[in-house]
Amino acid sequence: MNREQANFAEQYAALERMPVSRRQALLTGGLMAISAFFGGKTKDLMGAEPDENAEHKKLRKLWEAQDPMYEKIAEGGMQKYFDNLPDKDKAFFSGEELHQMEGMCSCCSDERITQYTGKDSDKKMQLLRTPGSGMLLAMNRADKNPYAKEFIESTAKEQLELGVTVFTAHLGCGAAKAVFNARILFLRMQGDKAQADALEMRGPDAWAHDWANAVADRMRAMAQELGVKHMGKIRADFIEQKDFKGPHFGRGLAMLLGKDNYNAAYRGVPQWYVEHMGSNLESDIDHANVLRQIAFDHHHSVGEFFNEEPKNQFLLVPIAATRAQINIVVAHAEKRRKTLGTDKDKVRVDPILY
Repeated sequence: MNREQANFAEQYAALERMPVSRRQALLTGGLMAISAFFGGKTKDLMGAEPDENAEHKKLRKLWEAQDPMYEKIAEGGMQKYFDNLPDKDKAFFSGEELHQMEGMCSCCSDERITQYTGKDSDKKMQLLRTPGSGMLLAMNRADKNPYAKEFIESTAKEQLELGVTVFTAHLGCGAAKAVFNARILFLRMQGDKAQADALEMRGPDAWAHDWANAVADRMRAMAQELGVKHMGKIRADFIEQKDFKGPHFGRGLAMLLGKDNYNAAYRGVPQWYVEHMGSNLESDIDHANVLRQIAFDHHHSVGEFFNEEPKNQFLLVPIAATRAQINIVVAHAEKRRKTLGTDKDKVRVDPILY
């Protein structure tokens, strides 16, 4: 380690000894660790040093392609925009469409994932969305290790209870990369250079791929123990598509409350990050802020174009069936937004009541 890295490691270790919140554990232990450990270089979450001219041109093109829609949204807000869509019902799958699907696929919140079809079929699956398919929760662990037996166990149990049959990771996952780098930093601070070097050589994609397999293996074993009928359908998959080799372009996050039939392929609304909100709102808001940080990255996302103008703000969009649900999430999201320092005015909470 150079002096800058060593100084950060000392600060990081001190923070780990403090009674920090889940939010601080996620943000301090993850994305900050990436930047500091690798010498503060302007690397994206994939670890690459892009050609600034080519990358800037690509990012601007991705941003400008979305401008017309975001300008319309800014005119009267997300609710008015959504209500005026002539085909807004297509934003959610009907009961009949859900009946024809092949089950539930757990996948990342990445905005570039819009649908998933079965292994030997072109039938779509319902998508359950959370950063890194849940791997990001390993940031709450002192050792940052998603492979820990108890973490695999709790992840598999939750997925099984939710009815998931296909558990996925994907190429170039920013959430998985954040955990990967935090784990390496933890190992180095523990003096375990050999394991840290081995993990670094393995790479984040292989690490995430094998983790998805480990979770699916445990899901199958648990299903067999419980006599779950669909045990034979449970499997892992590693999603690879050309879109993952390009930058992120999401300019907002759909925060779904109880609406598991959301159609991410619907183009009446922006193609944004998606997360299913659970019972722990604070944890979900933590996830939302990590996704917002990925979007605000200047090198592998369109972060440099966000500003205080309504059409250029990052949208946090709670989507719920009742005003009470909306109000609760909006209150949590607004509270967090106000803690974002200079970024707070570049973020807007703009819900949809359906």
